[in-house]
Amino acid sequence: MARVVYCVFDVHLWSQPFVAADFDPRVHFLWSAREYREMRRQGAKIELANLVLLPLNDEFDLRRNHFWPRYQAVASNIAGTITSFGDACDLVWPLRCRPRNLDLTLNEAVWHTAGKVRSTMWLWPFGWSSMLEIDLPADDEFDGLLDIGVSLREKDPAPLLLKGKAVGLSGALAHLSQLVRQDLCTPAAQGRAMETTRLPRYVVCALELSKGFQIRENIPVADQMLLIGAVRGQQLDLTKFLSNRPLFTRLGYGNFAVTDFDAGTAIVQRHWQDRPGTKLKSNRCFYVNTRNFFSIFLTLHRMISYFTVKSKDDARAVAAASVLASLPAEYQNKLCSDFAANYAPLHGVPVAGNKNPAVPAS
Repeated sequence: MARVVYCVFDVHLWSQPFVAADFDPRVHFLWSAREYREMRRQGAKIELANLVLLPLNDEFDLRRNHFWPRYQAVASNIAGTITSFGDACDLVWPLRCRPRNLDLTLNEAVWHTAGKVRSTMWLWPFGWSSMLEIDLPADDEFDGLLDIGVSLREKDPAPLLLKGKAVGLSGALAHLSQLVRQDLCTPAAQGRAMETTRLPRYVVCALELSKGFQIRENIPVADQMLLIGAVRGQQLDLTKFLSNRPLFTRLGYGNFAVTDFDAGTAIVQRHWQDRPGTKLKSNRCFYVNTRNFFSIFLTLHRMISYFTVKSKDDARAVAAASVLASLPAEYQNKLCSDFAANYAPLHGVPVAGNKNPAVPAS
């Protein structure tokens, strides 16, 4: 039996500048380079009513993954400082947040299993990204994956249960956003200054095939349509698909990915035992690091676009653009490099070292 992981995330940016009175004093360190650095150094978690805030210290261990140490190398070499946020590298560090006692499960009436839905939130001074992860058994055939994607978008019956009540993906993400606002903002600010601009949800779908199942050398358009349909949660029309062809990336050993920049990416991987030199966690690590890359990239890209419109030569946009320009070269994952090279380029944003985020890694 194959296994599939569906990751769904969105991106929110605060639409108002930081005003201390609007935020809980326990999170004011987010807007202080010195206090943020001290929080990271101590490594102590901060427990709020709904969320636990955790610095990324453990993630920098190369034995766990490869993405965050390379992100650290990039962010720590940003030139210059940002007056309102302290050092530029402090701006681009997220905090990992876990919701406390989140009662979110699969709807057994839909999936015939009541597995838990995992959730993580990445928190920055300028916004946050909420992430849901769902593990499900799957067929090796891609039409079964399409069925899963469609079922995840159904409203009746809804695919998830939140505290026992049926809810869709949008409702679950909205609940996480509410937790962020309730914990970070004062009651008076929650309905006033704390509105956000939002990036619609994005999906990373990773399928590990059954042991011994072979992937065809040439992936037909029909299979690519099924995979993008699984990401979008809908059956695709051929004409529409051909008019907006997805990015196709070969990943070695027969693995591949297809990307719809507006909706998400489907990653197809052979079973780890069918690939020489791999370990049990190899496929999982590739998916997790790629998922992290996409969420970081789309968050910073969205922030750059927002700040560039608000004011020219904003130092925060320059620092974030430098990260996006350098990260694909530092973290040499072909899917991530292709994604960064083909995603909407950042026009008119100065980048340290004159590197262009639209240029692929060498």
